[in-house]
Amino acid sequence: MLKEELEQAQAAEDEPVSALRQVSMEEANAFLRVQQETAMPVALGVMLCILSPVVLILLGGLAEIGAVALSEASATALGLVTLLLMVAAAVVLFLLCGFRLQPYEYLEKEIFQAEYGVTGMVKERQSRFRPHYIRLNIGGVVCCVLSPLPLFLSVMAKNELWGVAAVCMLLILVAAGVLQFVLAGIPWGGMQKLLQEADYTPQKKERMEADGMIAGIYWTAVTAVYLAWSFAANAWGISWMVWPVAGVLFYMIALVRELRQSKEKK
Repeated sequence: MLKEELEQAQAAEDEPVSALRQVSMEEANAFLRVQQETAMPVALGVMLCILSPVVLILLGGLAEIGAVALSEASATALGLVTLLLMVAAAVVLFLLCGFRLQPYEYLEKEIFQAEYGVTGMVKERQSRFRPHYIRLNIGGVVCCVLSPLPLFLSVMAKNELWGVAAVCMLLILVAAGVLQFVLAGIPWGGMQKLLQEADYTPQKKERMEADGMIAGIYWTAVTAVYLAWSFAANAWGISWMVWPVAGVLFYMIALVRELRQSKEKK
């Protein structure tokens, strides 16, 4: 008997011990709960950022056509104050949510191992959330597709007041669409992190550090080009085009890198 016990102890010692971080059922449930609770504040913060110029545009347009008892300078000042307050409120929401999610950052960056039952629990939640996820994404797409409609109607109306209101309505519809995207994306992304799928596979996590370095260099260069063009040519009215062009190019670069790495694996 003593010999058997010694052999069993030796076998237990010889078993390979996983060096990966373990994620328990309790920790997984806590993370999903925090993801769900922070989805709305983050979505509201993004919405505030998109809507922040609305008051500035509306008051500026109304003052220009004489529809309000404000000078253009006063309207601009009031609009800027409102814009800054809304952005400040959004930043506070982002920071509060960021602090709550900070203990779980490793789920996005590190390769881990889920304890027994965690994967099944997450897949079950994902299956229940899927219809809601689809509805929110459809609603977001519809809002974004319809967002230019007020502008088209204002062109037909040929009314300056309608033109100002149309720009504001466009931003409101875009904000409503993005709100739905965020409400769908944050909980869904949390489940993908625990399942280590989509953008959070072990292979992609291994490349994350290199990708982050490339992204930092790229966007620093883009910012330098934007500022140099804007200041040197006083082209603030058109220099903003650097950002959408840079965004498309960055996506194309990332796609090419992904395709090349896929071919190398094959």
